[in-house]
Amino acid sequence: MRIRLLGTVATGLVAAFATGAHAQDAAKGASPVGLEEVVVTAQRRGENLQSVPIAVTAATSQDLERSHIDTIEALTRFVPGLQVPSLVGAVSPSIRGVGTMDPSAANSSNVATYVDGIYYPALGASVFSLAGVERIEVLQGPQGTLFGRNANGGAIQVVTKDPSHTPSGMLRFGYGNYDTVSAGFFGETGVSDNIATSLAVSYNNQRDG
Repeated sequence: MRIRLLGTVATGLVAAFATGAHAQDAAKGASPVGLEEVVVTAQRRGENLQSVPIAVTAATSQDLERSHIDTIEALTRFVPGLQVPSLVGAVSPSIRGVGTMDPSAANSSNVATYVDGIYYPALGASVFSLAGVERIEVLQGPQGTLFGRNANGGAIQVVTKDPSHTPSGMLRFGYGNYDTVSAGFFGETGVSDNIATSLAVSYNNQRDG
């Protein structure tokens, strides 16, 4: 009985200590553990992803790096329902089966592609690397109200990183199937007190086949 009594007292002391420590953390303003807020511009303004009444898949730069996604075509590994086939030097993205299969210069894709708010109408212009990207938002379903008549299948928004005054850089090399060699560089620095600049360069060469 003495051992049981000592065990009960020890358990009570540990519980009291844990409660006191939790109270001190709360008093110091320690924030509780929770999900990180993801801000998207799917409706042309910054909003919490959970508050947007649209089917949106958002990929941050960390998501792209972890999934080894460095081109628009590779987004199919992250975004459900998205297909990005290559057609004679161009890509024709389709979402849920809605897209354009004719890569001629006179046609535009039924899935609108935007880079920093600028519309890319030509299918060939959608072939680019994702170096220096902050996040990508893929909107599924018709988006003609905010993104024009050519977005009846959906929209792909690419948001690049804002340049920083702190000098930094990133260099990436890759080697893949069919003797494919790839490389990417992203650097940023400040030019003056009010001006900063960044540079993104990519290289990809499939040397076999």
